[in-house]
Amino acid sequence: HQHVPIRLKLSRCVLSTETGIPLFVEKCVLFIEQHGLTIEGLYRISGYKNQVELIIHKLNEDPNCDLNSLEVPASAVATAFKDMMRKLDEPILSLEQFDQCQLLTLDQLREQNFVPIQKALLRTNDLKYRTNKFIFKHLHFVSQHATLTHMDSSNLAVLWWPNLFQPQFHDLRTAEQICQKAKPLIQAIIDNYPIIFASDQIKEKI
Repeated sequence: HQHVPIRLKLSRCVLSTETGIPLFVEKCVLFIEQHGLTIEGLYRISGYKNQVELIIHKLNEDPNCDLNSLEVPASAVATAFKDMMRKLDEPILSLEQFDQCQLLTLDQLREQNFVPIQKALLRTNDLKYRTNKFIFKHLHFVSQHATLTHMDSSNLAVLWWPNLFQPQFHDLRTAEQICQKAKPLIQAIIDNYPIIFASDQIKEKI
């Protein structure tokens, strides 16, 4: 294998001509939705290291590669997808974006039809907004198959917030504090994806 870069530059990712998001995101999501929705513990159970490394290597080498040709299971693609998101040179979400939302309870957010979360998600560039929308649509879809995968929105939020926020912490206490803030936000966005992304105002900068 060639050396995989420590960080992937988000701004230099090859983009899909259809969705305008990084091609590796689109490829992984489509593969997982095609092959992974019956796998118990999807995203929780790690794929085999050699398969995960192969997927990352191939997607780095040619983002347009056909993952089906690699003959790997969806669990390996799911692990590779999470790894690649964490390797991006910048997170696609930040807690600072959600500073207003964190002052509100879930009931208060619901009363406001999740407008504070909509505004928070718009406080970023177009590429990150489109990518977030695509990923949350996927996670919402996966959560609807929880009877087979045992991966409801709560489980998905626990596993996915670190890939989106890329938190930096040096002790367990800080990690727990960040998780307490980030996890409920991510779960709320997964659960309420159809409401939060309904008004596609791409994009008035807030």
